Amino acid sequence: MVTKLKYTALFLLIILFLSSISWADDRLIEVRSPHVVVIGDNERLARETVHALDNFHNILYQCIEFTNDRETPWTVVAIKDLWNGSRDRPKDLMLPGPNRGMMRLDKGRVSSGEGGLGRSYFYQLQSRNYSALPVWVDLGMKSVIRNNLFSPNRKPGKPDLNPKKRIPLELLLSGKADADYLYSSNRSSISNILRDQSWALVHYLLFADDGAHKGKLKTFTGLIRRGIPEGDAAVQAFGDLKLLENEFANYIKEVSFHKQRATQSAKFDKEQYPSRKLSEVESLALKGEEMAFLNRKKAKKILDKAFRLEPQNSRVHEALGFYYLQSRDRQEAWKFFTSAAELDPSSYLAHYYAAESKLGLNSPEDATAAEKHLRKAIEVNPQFEPAYVMLSFLLQAQKDRLPEALSLMVKASMLQPLSDTYRIHVIGILVKMGRNEEAIKIGRKIFDRYQGDLTTGKLYTERLKQILTAKDSKEFRLPDALRKPAGPAGKMVGQAVSVQCSPPMRMDILVRNSKGQELHYVTDNYFKVRYRADVRTLLISSIEPCFQLQNDVVKVEYLGVDSSEFSGVITAVTIQKEQ
Repeated sequence: MVTKLKYTALFLLIILFLSSISWADDRLIEVRSPHVVVIGDNERLARETVHALDNFHNILYQCIEFTNDRETPWTVVAIKDLWNGSRDRPKDLMLPGPNRGMMRLDKGRVSSGEGGLGRSYFYQLQSRNYSALPVWVDLGMKSVIRNNLFSPNRKPGKPDLNPKKRIPLELLLSGKADADYLYSSNRSSISNILRDQSWALVHYLLFADDGAHKGKLKTFTGLIRRGIPEGDAAVQAFGDLKLLENEFANYIKEVSFHKQRATQSAKFDKEQYPSRKLSEVESLALKGEEMAFLNRKKAKKILDKAFRLEPQNSRVHEALGFYYLQSRDRQEAWKFFTSAAELDPSSYLAHYYAAESKLGLNSPEDATAAEKHLRKAIEVNPQFEPAYVMLSFLLQAQKDRLPEALSLMVKASMLQPLSDTYRIHVIGILVKMGRNEEAIKIGRKIFDRYQGDLTTGKLYTERLKQILTAKDSKEFRLPDALRKPAGPAGKMVGQAVSVQCSPPMRMDILVRNSKGQELHYVTDNYFKVRYRADVRTLLISSIEPCFQLQNDVVKVEYLGVDSSEFSGVITAVTIQKEQ
Protein backbone atom coordinates (compact mmCIF):
# COMPACT_ATOMS: atom_id res chain seq x y z
CA MET A 1 0.00 0.00 0.00
CA VAL A 2 2.85 2.34 0.94
CA THR A 3 4.63 1.51 -2.31
CA LYS A 4 1.45 2.28 -4.26
CA LEU A 5 1.13 5.65 -2.53
CA LYS A 6 4.77 6.43 -3.36
CA TYR A 7 4.16 5.70 -7.03
CA THR A 8 0.97 7.79 -6.95
CA ALA A 9 2.85 10.70 -5.37
CA LEU A 10 5.64 10.35 -7.92
CA PHE A 11 3.07 10.30 -10.75
CA LEU A 12 1.45 13.48 -9.40
CA LEU A 13 4.85 15.19 -9.16
CA ILE A 14 5.57 14.28 -12.79
CA ILE A 15 2.18 15.68 -13.84
CA LEU A 16 2.86 18.90 -11.93
CA PHE A 17 6.31 19.17 -13.50
CA LEU A 18 4.96 18.63 -17.01
CA SER A 19 2.18 21.13 -16.42
CA SER A 20 4.76 23.68 -15.25
CA ILE A 21 6.68 23.11 -18.50
CA SER A 22 3.45 23.56 -20.45
CA TRP A 23 2.74 26.77 -18.53
CA ALA A 24 6.23 28.03 -19.32
CA ASP A 25 5.73 27.22 -23.01
CA ASP A 26 2.58 29.38 -23.04
CA ARG A 27 4.66 32.38 -22.09
CA LEU A 28 5.88 34.56 -24.90
CA ILE A 29 9.50 35.43 -25.56
CA GLU A 30 10.81 38.88 -26.40
CA VAL A 31 13.91 39.26 -28.61
CA ARG A 32 15.31 42.70 -29.36
CA SER A 33 17.84 44.59 -31.44
CA PRO A 34 18.49 48.36 -31.51
CA HIS A 35 15.86 48.72 -34.25
CA VAL A 36 13.17 46.14 -33.59
CA VAL A 37 11.57 44.03 -30.85
CA VAL A 38 9.90 40.72 -31.74
CA ILE A 39 7.47 39.07 -29.33
CA GLY A 40 6.50 35.51 -30.20
CA ASP A 41 5.96 31.97 -29.01
CA ASN A 42 8.86 30.48 -30.96
CA GLU A 43 12.34 31.66 -30.03
CA ARG A 44 13.93 30.55 -33.30
CA LEU A 45 11.35 32.39 -35.40
CA ALA A 46 11.62 35.46 -33.17
CA ARG A 47 15.40 35.58 -33.61
CA GLU A 48 15.14 35.00 -37.37
CA THR A 49 12.61 37.83 -37.64
CA VAL A 50 14.84 40.22 -35.70
CA HIS A 51 17.76 39.21 -37.89
CA ALA A 52 15.72 39.67 -41.10
CA LEU A 53 14.56 43.16 -40.10
CA ASP A 54 18.08 44.13 -39.05
CA ASN A 55 19.31 43.10 -42.53
CA PHE A 56 16.44 44.98 -44.14
CA HIS A 57 17.19 48.05 -42.01
CA ASN A 58 20.76 48.04 -43.32
CA ILE A 59 19.59 47.65 -46.94
CA LEU A 60 17.25 50.64 -46.61
CA TYR A 61 19.90 52.83 -45.02
CA GLN A 62 22.29 52.06 -47.90
CA CYS A 63 19.91 53.34 -50.56
CA ILE A 64 17.68 56.00 -48.95
CA GLU A 65 18.71 58.84 -46.67
CA PHE A 66 17.15 58.16 -43.27
CA THR A 67 18.42 60.22 -40.35
CA ASN A 68 15.34 60.66 -38.17
CA ASP A 69 15.41 57.18 -36.64
CA ARG A 70 13.21 56.67 -33.60
CA GLU A 71 14.50 55.96 -30.12
CA THR A 72 11.81 53.36 -29.40
CA PRO A 73 12.30 50.18 -31.49
CA TRP A 74 9.36 48.87 -33.54
CA THR A 75 7.56 45.89 -32.06
CA VAL A 76 6.57 42.87 -34.14
CA VAL A 77 4.08 40.35 -32.77
CA ALA A 78 4.90 36.91 -34.24
CA ILE A 79 2.54 34.52 -32.47
CA LYS A 80 2.12 31.34 -34.49
CA ASP A 81 -1.45 30.08 -34.92
CA LEU A 82 -2.96 32.94 -32.89
CA TRP A 83 -5.47 33.46 -35.68
CA ASN A 84 -6.25 29.80 -36.43
CA GLY A 85 -9.95 29.29 -37.02
CA SER A 86 -10.57 32.95 -37.78
CA ARG A 87 -12.21 33.77 -41.10
CA ASP A 88 -10.68 37.23 -40.88
CA ARG A 89 -7.04 36.19 -40.51
CA PRO A 90 -5.07 39.38 -41.20
CA LYS A 91 -2.23 40.08 -43.55
CA ASP A 92 1.04 41.36 -42.10
CA LEU A 93 -0.11 44.88 -41.29
CA MET A 94 0.39 47.50 -38.62
CA LEU A 95 -1.27 47.21 -35.24
CA PRO A 96 -2.96 50.37 -33.97
CA GLY A 97 -1.37 52.91 -31.73
CA PRO A 98 0.80 55.98 -32.23
CA ASN A 99 4.38 55.30 -31.23
CA ARG A 100 3.59 51.68 -30.42
CA GLY A 101 5.01 50.63 -33.77
CA MET A 102 3.51 47.15 -33.62
CA MET A 103 3.20 44.86 -36.65
CA ARG A 104 1.36 41.57 -36.94
CA LEU A 105 3.38 38.70 -38.38
CA ASP A 106 0.83 36.18 -39.60
CA LYS A 107 1.33 32.63 -38.21
CA GLY A 108 4.86 33.41 -37.08
CA ARG A 109 6.29 33.66 -40.58
CA VAL A 110 9.39 35.72 -41.20
CA SER A 111 8.20 36.64 -44.68
CA SER A 112 4.91 36.86 -46.54
CA GLY A 113 3.82 36.84 -50.15
CA GLU A 114 2.59 40.41 -49.77
CA GLY A 115 5.83 41.60 -48.22
CA GLY A 116 3.67 43.30 -45.58
CA LEU A 117 6.28 43.08 -42.85
CA GLY A 118 8.93 44.86 -44.90
CA ARG A 119 6.48 47.39 -46.37
CA SER A 120 5.16 48.28 -42.92
CA TYR A 121 8.69 48.82 -41.65
CA PHE A 122 9.56 50.88 -44.72
CA TYR A 123 6.42 52.99 -44.28
CA GLN A 124 7.30 53.79 -40.66
CA LEU A 125 10.86 54.84 -41.52
CA GLN A 126 9.56 56.88 -44.46
CA SER A 127 6.92 58.70 -42.40
CA ARG A 128 9.53 59.77 -39.84
CA ASN A 129 11.91 61.12 -42.48
CA TYR A 130 9.89 62.47 -45.40
CA SER A 131 6.72 64.48 -45.77
CA ALA A 132 6.44 62.51 -49.03
CA LEU A 133 8.87 60.55 -51.17
CA PRO A 134 8.66 61.05 -54.96
CA VAL A 135 5.93 58.76 -56.26
CA TRP A 136 8.31 56.57 -58.30
CA VAL A 137 10.58 55.96 -55.28
CA ASP A 138 7.63 55.11 -53.06
CA LEU A 139 5.96 52.74 -55.55
CA GLY A 140 9.27 51.23 -56.68
CA MET A 141 10.51 50.48 -53.17
CA LYS A 142 7.21 48.83 -52.22
CA SER A 143 7.35 46.62 -55.31
CA VAL A 144 10.98 45.65 -54.71
CA ILE A 145 10.17 44.83 -51.08
CA ARG A 146 7.23 42.67 -52.13
CA ASN A 147 8.84 40.93 -55.11
CA ASN A 148 12.56 40.86 -54.41
CA LEU A 149 13.31 41.23 -50.70
CA PHE A 150 10.51 39.48 -48.81
CA SER A 151 8.94 37.24 -51.45
CA PRO A 152 8.47 33.48 -50.97
CA ASN A 153 10.75 31.00 -52.75
CA ARG A 154 9.51 31.66 -56.26
CA LYS A 155 10.80 33.57 -59.23
CA PRO A 156 10.15 37.28 -58.72
CA GLY A 157 9.00 37.81 -62.30
CA LYS A 158 9.62 40.89 -64.36
CA PRO A 159 7.78 44.18 -64.87
CA ASP A 160 5.75 44.42 -68.07
CA LEU A 161 7.30 47.44 -69.83
CA ASN A 162 6.29 48.09 -73.42
CA PRO A 163 8.93 50.47 -74.88
CA LYS A 164 6.19 52.42 -76.67
CA LYS A 165 4.32 53.10 -73.43
CA ARG A 166 7.25 53.80 -71.09
CA ILE A 167 7.38 57.18 -69.39
CA PRO A 168 10.55 59.09 -70.42
CA LEU A 169 12.87 58.99 -67.42
CA GLU A 170 13.54 62.72 -67.55
CA LEU A 171 9.79 63.31 -67.17
CA LEU A 172 9.36 60.69 -64.45
CA LEU A 173 12.34 61.88 -62.39
CA SER A 174 11.27 65.52 -62.61
CA GLY A 175 7.90 64.77 -60.97
CA LYS A 176 6.11 66.54 -63.85
CA ALA A 177 4.72 63.57 -65.75
CA ASP A 178 1.31 64.25 -67.27
CA ALA A 179 -1.65 62.88 -65.31
CA ASP A 180 -2.45 60.52 -68.23
CA TYR A 181 0.77 58.68 -67.41
CA LEU A 182 0.04 58.48 -63.70
CA TYR A 183 -3.48 57.16 -63.52
CA SER A 184 -5.52 54.34 -65.01
CA SER A 185 -8.41 55.14 -67.32
CA ASN A 186 -10.92 55.64 -64.51
CA ARG A 187 -8.44 57.75 -62.50
CA SER A 188 -9.21 55.74 -59.35
CA SER A 189 -5.78 54.09 -59.14
CA ILE A 190 -2.16 54.46 -60.19
CA SER A 191 -1.48 53.11 -63.70
CA ASN A 192 0.26 49.77 -64.18
CA ILE A 193 2.82 51.50 -66.39
CA LEU A 194 3.91 53.77 -63.56
CA ARG A 195 3.97 50.93 -61.03
CA ASP A 196 6.04 48.62 -63.23
CA GLN A 197 8.44 51.30 -64.40
CA SER A 198 8.98 52.49 -60.81
CA TRP A 199 9.68 48.90 -59.76
CA ALA A 200 12.17 48.42 -62.61
CA LEU A 201 13.96 51.73 -61.97
CA VAL A 202 14.39 51.14 -58.24
CA HIS A 203 15.52 47.56 -58.93
CA TYR A 204 18.12 48.91 -61.36
CA LEU A 205 19.41 51.44 -58.83
CA LEU A 206 19.63 48.83 -56.06
CA PHE A 207 20.98 45.78 -57.89
CA ALA A 208 22.52 46.72 -61.26
CA ASP A 209 26.31 46.49 -61.51
CA ASP A 210 26.51 44.79 -58.10
CA GLY A 211 24.73 47.63 -56.34
CA ALA A 212 27.02 50.36 -57.66
CA HIS A 213 24.10 52.81 -58.03
CA LYS A 214 22.72 52.60 -54.48
CA GLY A 215 24.64 55.71 -53.54
CA LYS A 216 22.97 57.68 -56.34
CA LEU A 217 19.51 56.86 -55.02
CA LYS A 218 20.60 57.84 -51.52
CA THR A 219 22.00 61.13 -52.85
CA PHE A 220 18.73 61.81 -54.71
CA THR A 221 16.52 61.17 -51.65
CA GLY A 222 18.85 63.26 -49.49
CA LEU A 223 18.46 66.21 -51.87
CA ILE A 224 14.66 65.78 -51.77
CA ARG A 225 14.76 65.90 -47.96
CA ARG A 226 16.54 69.23 -48.18
CA GLY A 227 13.86 70.71 -50.42
CA ILE A 228 15.65 70.48 -53.79
CA PRO A 229 13.10 70.17 -56.68
CA GLU A 230 12.92 66.65 -58.10
CA GLY A 231 14.23 67.58 -61.56
CA ASP A 232 17.31 69.36 -60.16
CA ALA A 233 17.90 66.57 -57.63
CA ALA A 234 17.78 63.97 -60.45
CA VAL A 235 20.45 65.76 -62.49
CA GLN A 236 22.70 66.21 -59.46
CA ALA A 237 22.33 62.59 -58.34
CA PHE A 238 22.15 60.66 -61.62
CA GLY A 239 24.11 62.87 -64.01
CA ASP A 240 23.32 62.54 -67.73
CA LEU A 241 19.67 61.41 -67.81
CA LYS A 242 19.87 60.31 -71.46
CA LEU A 243 22.74 57.98 -70.58
CA LEU A 244 20.70 56.68 -67.64
CA GLU A 245 17.76 56.09 -70.01
CA ASN A 246 19.95 53.94 -72.31
CA GLU A 247 21.45 51.93 -69.44
CA PHE A 248 17.99 51.41 -67.94
CA ALA A 249 16.56 50.25 -71.31
CA ASN A 250 19.32 47.63 -71.59
CA TYR A 251 18.80 46.51 -67.99
CA ILE A 252 15.09 45.77 -68.33
CA LYS A 253 15.76 43.43 -71.27
CA GLU A 254 17.11 40.88 -68.78
CA VAL A 255 15.17 37.64 -68.44
CA SER A 256 14.13 38.22 -64.82
CA PHE A 257 14.90 40.39 -61.85
CA HIS A 258 17.00 38.67 -59.20
CA LYS A 259 16.53 38.96 -55.46
CA GLN A 260 18.56 40.01 -52.47
CA ARG A 261 16.57 38.28 -49.79
CA ALA A 262 16.29 40.29 -46.59
CA THR A 263 15.09 37.07 -44.95
CA GLN A 264 17.99 34.90 -46.05
CA SER A 265 19.09 32.45 -43.36
CA ALA A 266 22.54 33.84 -42.83
CA LYS A 267 24.37 32.50 -39.79
CA PHE A 268 24.25 34.74 -36.78
CA ASP A 269 25.27 34.52 -33.16
CA LYS A 270 22.36 33.33 -31.02
CA GLU A 271 23.48 35.67 -28.26
CA GLN A 272 23.63 38.62 -30.66
CA TYR A 273 20.08 39.61 -29.68
CA PRO A 274 19.08 39.82 -25.98
CA SER A 275 15.90 38.00 -25.02
CA ARG A 276 13.57 37.52 -22.06
CA LYS A 277 10.50 35.48 -21.18
CA LEU A 278 7.36 37.52 -20.57
CA SER A 279 5.39 36.70 -17.45
CA GLU A 280 2.17 34.72 -17.79
CA VAL A 281 0.07 37.84 -17.23
CA GLU A 282 2.10 39.92 -19.72
CA SER A 283 1.67 37.14 -22.29
CA LEU A 284 -2.09 36.88 -21.70
CA ALA A 285 -2.52 40.67 -21.91
CA LEU A 286 -0.73 40.86 -25.25
CA LYS A 287 -2.57 37.83 -26.68
CA GLY A 288 -5.92 39.22 -25.54
CA GLU A 289 -5.20 42.63 -27.04
CA GLU A 290 -4.27 40.96 -30.34
CA MET A 291 -7.29 38.68 -30.36
CA ALA A 292 -9.64 41.65 -29.81
CA PHE A 293 -9.18 42.57 -33.48
CA LEU A 294 -10.44 39.19 -34.68
CA ASN A 295 -12.49 37.36 -32.07
CA ARG A 296 -13.72 39.50 -29.20
CA LYS A 297 -15.31 36.54 -27.39
CA LYS A 298 -11.97 34.69 -27.19
CA ALA A 299 -10.16 37.91 -26.37
CA LYS A 300 -12.44 38.56 -23.40
CA LYS A 301 -11.78 35.09 -21.98
CA ILE A 302 -8.02 35.60 -22.23
CA LEU A 303 -8.17 39.07 -20.67
CA ASP A 304 -10.53 37.94 -17.89
CA LYS A 305 -8.03 35.22 -16.97
CA ALA A 306 -5.21 37.79 -16.85
CA PHE A 307 -7.38 40.06 -14.70
CA ARG A 308 -8.13 37.23 -12.23
CA LEU A 309 -4.43 36.44 -11.91
CA GLU A 310 -3.34 40.06 -11.35
CA PRO A 311 -6.29 42.47 -10.94
CA GLN A 312 -3.92 45.39 -10.24
CA ASN A 313 -1.67 44.91 -13.28
CA SER A 314 -1.62 48.13 -15.34
CA ARG A 315 -0.79 46.28 -18.56
CA VAL A 316 -3.91 44.14 -18.18
CA HIS A 317 -6.07 47.23 -17.61
CA GLU A 318 -4.55 48.85 -20.69
CA ALA A 319 -5.28 45.73 -22.79
CA LEU A 320 -8.88 45.74 -21.54
CA GLY A 321 -9.11 49.39 -22.53
CA PHE A 322 -8.10 48.48 -26.08
CA TYR A 323 -10.60 45.62 -26.05
CA TYR A 324 -13.49 47.93 -25.15
CA LEU A 325 -12.33 50.67 -27.50
CA GLN A 326 -12.31 48.06 -30.26
CA SER A 327 -15.80 46.98 -29.16
CA ARG A 328 -16.94 50.63 -29.41
CA ASP A 329 -17.80 50.72 -25.71
CA ARG A 330 -16.06 53.99 -24.90
CA GLN A 331 -17.36 54.21 -21.34
CA GLU A 332 -15.72 50.91 -20.41
CA ALA A 333 -12.61 51.82 -22.39
CA TRP A 334 -12.39 55.06 -20.43
CA LYS A 335 -12.78 53.12 -17.16
CA PHE A 336 -9.88 50.76 -17.88
CA PHE A 337 -7.54 53.31 -19.46
CA THR A 338 -7.96 55.63 -16.46
CA SER A 339 -7.35 52.76 -14.04
CA ALA A 340 -4.27 51.77 -16.08
CA ALA A 341 -3.02 55.35 -15.77
CA GLU A 342 -3.63 55.32 -12.02
CA LEU A 343 -1.79 52.02 -11.61
CA ASP A 344 1.09 53.21 -13.81
CA PRO A 345 1.19 57.03 -14.02
CA SER A 346 4.20 56.77 -16.36
CA SER A 347 2.08 55.18 -19.13
CA TYR A 348 1.58 58.08 -21.50
CA LEU A 349 -0.34 55.76 -23.84
CA ALA A 350 -2.90 54.97 -21.11
CA HIS A 351 -3.46 58.73 -20.66
CA TYR A 352 -3.63 59.30 -24.41
CA TYR A 353 -6.18 56.55 -25.03
CA ALA A 354 -8.21 57.61 -22.02
CA ALA A 355 -8.54 60.98 -23.77
CA GLU A 356 -9.45 59.35 -27.08
CA SER A 357 -12.17 57.33 -25.32
CA LYS A 358 -13.68 60.47 -23.82
CA LEU A 359 -13.53 62.49 -27.03
CA GLY A 360 -15.80 59.94 -28.68
CA LEU A 361 -18.57 60.70 -26.16
CA ASN A 362 -19.24 64.34 -27.12
CA SER A 363 -19.98 66.34 -23.99
CA PRO A 364 -18.26 69.35 -22.34
CA GLU A 365 -17.47 67.25 -19.25
CA ASP A 366 -15.84 64.61 -21.44
CA ALA A 367 -13.72 67.25 -23.18
CA THR A 368 -12.48 68.52 -19.79
CA ALA A 369 -11.52 65.00 -18.69
CA ALA A 370 -9.79 64.34 -22.03
CA GLU A 371 -7.80 67.57 -21.72
CA LYS A 372 -6.54 66.52 -18.27
CA HIS A 373 -5.23 63.20 -19.57
CA LEU A 374 -3.65 64.73 -22.68
CA ARG A 375 -1.72 67.20 -20.53
CA LYS A 376 -0.55 64.30 -18.37
CA ALA A 377 0.54 62.33 -21.46
CA ILE A 378 2.63 65.33 -22.57
CA GLU A 379 4.10 65.72 -19.08
CA VAL A 380 5.13 62.05 -19.00
CA ASN A 381 6.46 62.00 -22.58
CA PRO A 382 7.21 65.49 -23.98
CA GLN A 383 8.35 63.90 -27.29
CA PHE A 384 4.96 62.28 -28.02
CA GLU A 385 3.54 64.58 -30.71
CA PRO A 386 0.08 62.93 -31.15
CA ALA A 387 -0.93 64.21 -27.70
CA TYR A 388 -0.03 67.79 -28.73
CA VAL A 389 -2.13 67.45 -31.90
CA MET A 390 -5.19 66.02 -30.16
CA LEU A 391 -5.04 68.65 -27.41
CA SER A 392 -4.64 71.42 -29.99
CA PHE A 393 -7.76 70.30 -31.85
CA LEU A 394 -9.64 70.13 -28.56
CA LEU A 395 -8.71 73.70 -27.62
CA GLN A 396 -9.56 75.12 -31.07
CA ALA A 397 -13.26 74.81 -30.20
CA GLN A 398 -12.81 77.86 -27.92
CA LYS A 399 -11.67 81.14 -29.47
CA ASP A 400 -9.96 82.40 -26.32
CA ARG A 401 -7.74 79.30 -26.31
CA LEU A 402 -6.54 79.57 -29.90
CA PRO A 403 -3.09 80.94 -28.91
CA GLU A 404 -2.36 77.83 -26.82
CA ALA A 405 -3.80 75.59 -29.55
CA LEU A 406 -1.37 77.25 -31.97
CA SER A 407 1.64 76.75 -29.70
CA LEU A 408 0.74 73.06 -29.24
CA MET A 409 0.50 72.48 -32.99
CA VAL A 410 3.77 74.32 -33.57
CA LYS A 411 5.41 72.04 -31.00
CA ALA A 412 4.05 68.97 -32.81
CA SER A 413 5.45 70.36 -36.05
CA MET A 414 8.86 70.81 -34.44
CA LEU A 415 8.82 67.23 -33.16
CA GLN A 416 7.94 65.99 -36.66
CA PRO A 417 9.83 68.53 -38.80
CA LEU A 418 9.37 66.63 -42.06
CA SER A 419 5.57 66.44 -41.83
CA ASP A 420 3.58 69.11 -43.66
CA THR A 421 0.40 67.76 -42.09
CA TYR A 422 1.04 69.65 -38.86
CA ARG A 423 2.10 72.78 -40.74
CA ILE A 424 -1.25 72.79 -42.52
CA HIS A 425 -2.99 72.55 -39.16
CA VAL A 426 -0.88 75.54 -38.03
CA ILE A 427 -2.08 77.48 -41.08
CA GLY A 428 -5.70 76.69 -40.20
CA ILE A 429 -5.27 78.06 -36.67
CA LEU A 430 -3.54 81.22 -37.92
CA VAL A 431 -6.46 81.87 -40.28
CA LYS A 432 -8.94 81.45 -37.41
CA MET A 433 -6.89 83.99 -35.44
CA GLY A 434 -6.91 86.48 -38.33
CA ARG A 435 -3.15 86.17 -38.90
CA ASN A 436 -3.53 85.59 -42.64
CA GLU A 437 -0.15 87.00 -43.72
CA GLU A 438 1.72 84.48 -41.55
CA ALA A 439 -0.53 81.68 -42.81
CA ILE A 440 0.11 82.61 -46.45
CA LYS A 441 3.88 82.78 -45.85
CA ILE A 442 3.93 79.20 -44.51
CA GLY A 443 1.54 78.05 -47.24
CA ARG A 444 3.74 79.44 -50.03
CA LYS A 445 6.67 77.34 -48.85
CA ILE A 446 4.54 74.20 -49.02
CA PHE A 447 3.17 75.19 -52.44
CA ASP A 448 6.71 75.65 -53.78
CA ARG A 449 7.88 72.29 -52.44
CA TYR A 450 5.16 70.35 -54.27
CA GLN A 451 4.99 72.18 -57.58
CA GLY A 452 4.52 69.65 -60.36
CA ASP A 453 3.75 66.75 -58.01
CA LEU A 454 0.36 65.52 -59.24
CA THR A 455 -0.31 63.26 -56.24
CA THR A 456 0.98 64.68 -52.96
CA GLY A 457 1.16 68.18 -54.39
CA LYS A 458 -2.48 68.14 -55.41
CA LEU A 459 -3.52 66.89 -51.98
CA TYR A 460 -1.69 69.63 -50.09
CA THR A 461 -2.35 72.52 -52.42
CA GLU A 462 -6.10 71.89 -52.54
CA ARG A 463 -6.29 71.72 -48.76
CA LEU A 464 -4.22 74.88 -48.40
CA LYS A 465 -6.42 76.76 -50.81
CA GLN A 466 -9.50 75.70 -48.87
CA ILE A 467 -8.01 76.97 -45.61
CA LEU A 468 -6.61 80.21 -46.99
CA THR A 469 -9.87 81.18 -48.70
CA ALA A 470 -12.10 80.39 -45.70
CA LYS A 471 -13.93 83.58 -44.69
CA ASP A 472 -15.85 82.46 -41.64
CA SER A 473 -15.21 79.71 -39.12
CA LYS A 474 -18.98 79.06 -39.04
CA GLU A 475 -18.61 77.01 -42.21
CA PHE A 476 -16.68 74.43 -40.18
CA ARG A 477 -19.67 73.71 -37.95
CA LEU A 478 -21.95 70.79 -38.61
CA PRO A 479 -25.59 71.85 -39.06
CA ASP A 480 -27.71 70.94 -36.02
CA ALA A 481 -30.10 68.96 -38.22
CA LEU A 482 -27.28 66.48 -39.00
CA ARG A 483 -26.16 65.76 -35.46
CA LYS A 484 -28.65 62.92 -34.93
CA PRO A 485 -29.30 61.37 -38.35
CA ALA A 486 -32.27 59.03 -38.54
CA GLY A 487 -31.10 56.91 -41.47
CA PRO A 488 -31.58 54.75 -43.40
CA ALA A 489 -28.09 53.25 -43.36
CA GLY A 490 -26.20 52.98 -46.63
CA LYS A 491 -22.80 52.25 -48.22
CA MET A 492 -20.86 54.00 -50.96
CA VAL A 493 -17.64 52.85 -52.69
CA GLY A 494 -15.44 55.21 -54.66
CA GLN A 495 -12.34 57.39 -54.63
CA ALA A 496 -11.97 59.86 -51.77
CA VAL A 497 -11.24 62.86 -53.99
CA SER A 498 -11.36 65.30 -51.08
CA VAL A 499 -10.94 64.83 -47.32
CA GLN A 500 -11.21 67.93 -45.15
CA CYS A 501 -10.91 68.19 -41.37
CA SER A 502 -11.76 71.25 -39.35
CA PRO A 503 -11.65 71.99 -35.65
CA PRO A 504 -12.67 70.72 -33.34
CA MET A 505 -13.33 67.28 -34.89
CA ARG A 506 -15.37 67.68 -38.09
CA MET A 507 -14.45 65.67 -41.20
CA ASP A 508 -15.92 66.02 -44.72
CA ILE A 509 -15.30 63.39 -47.42
CA LEU A 510 -16.19 63.84 -51.08
CA VAL A 511 -16.43 60.43 -52.80
CA ARG A 512 -16.53 59.87 -56.58
CA ASN A 513 -18.03 56.53 -57.64
CA SER A 514 -17.38 54.53 -60.82
CA LYS A 515 -20.15 56.44 -62.63
CA GLY A 516 -18.49 59.79 -61.95
CA GLN A 517 -21.01 60.89 -59.31
CA GLU A 518 -19.60 62.89 -56.39
CA LEU A 519 -21.33 62.54 -53.01
CA HIS A 520 -20.58 64.50 -49.83
CA TYR A 521 -20.39 62.76 -46.43
CA VAL A 522 -19.69 64.40 -43.08
CA THR A 523 -19.17 63.74 -39.35
CA ASP A 524 -18.91 66.20 -36.48
CA ASN A 525 -16.56 63.86 -34.56
CA TYR A 526 -14.09 61.75 -36.50
CA PHE A 527 -13.14 59.96 -33.28
CA LYS A 528 -16.53 58.23 -33.45
CA VAL A 529 -15.91 56.87 -36.96
CA ARG A 530 -14.74 53.28 -37.30
CA TYR A 531 -11.78 52.86 -39.66
CA ARG A 532 -10.81 49.63 -41.39
CA ALA A 533 -8.20 48.42 -43.88
CA ASP A 534 -8.80 45.16 -45.72
CA VAL A 535 -10.27 42.77 -43.12
CA ARG A 536 -8.68 44.51 -40.12
CA THR A 537 -10.33 47.03 -37.89
CA LEU A 538 -8.18 49.98 -36.86
CA LEU A 539 -8.36 52.38 -34.00
CA ILE A 540 -8.36 55.98 -35.17
CA SER A 541 -4.85 56.48 -33.77
CA SER A 542 -3.42 54.07 -36.36
CA ILE A 543 -3.99 56.53 -39.17
CA GLU A 544 -4.32 60.23 -39.86
CA PRO A 545 -7.72 60.10 -41.59
CA CYS A 546 -7.66 63.76 -42.57
CA PHE A 547 -4.72 63.09 -44.90
CA GLN A 548 -4.17 59.37 -45.33
CA LEU A 549 -7.63 58.68 -46.78
CA GLN A 550 -7.18 61.20 -49.58
CA ASN A 551 -7.11 59.56 -53.05
CA ASP A 552 -7.71 56.07 -51.61
CA VAL A 553 -10.57 53.92 -52.84
CA VAL A 554 -12.84 53.73 -49.81
CA LYS A 555 -16.16 52.31 -48.71
CA VAL A 556 -18.10 54.88 -46.68
CA GLU A 557 -20.86 53.58 -44.41
CA TYR A 558 -23.34 56.27 -43.44
CA LEU A 559 -26.73 57.20 -42.08
CA GLY A 560 -28.89 59.06 -44.56
CA VAL A 561 -30.06 62.64 -43.92
CA ASP A 562 -32.71 64.91 -45.37
CA SER A 563 -30.36 67.42 -46.98
CA SER A 564 -29.53 68.61 -50.47
CA GLU A 565 -25.93 69.41 -49.44
CA PHE A 566 -24.97 66.20 -47.64
CA SER A 567 -25.44 62.58 -48.72
CA GLY A 568 -25.10 61.19 -45.21
CA VAL A 569 -23.35 61.20 -41.82
CA ILE A 570 -20.29 58.91 -41.69
CA THR A 571 -20.28 55.90 -39.35
CA ALA A 572 -17.37 53.88 -40.82
CA VAL A 573 -14.69 54.13 -43.52
CA THR A 574 -12.95 51.11 -45.05
CA ILE A 575 -9.82 51.49 -47.18
CA GLN A 576 -10.49 49.17 -50.10
CA LYS A 577 -7.05 49.16 -51.71
CA GLU A 578 -3.74 50.96 -51.65
CA GLN A 579 -3.39 53.98 -53.89
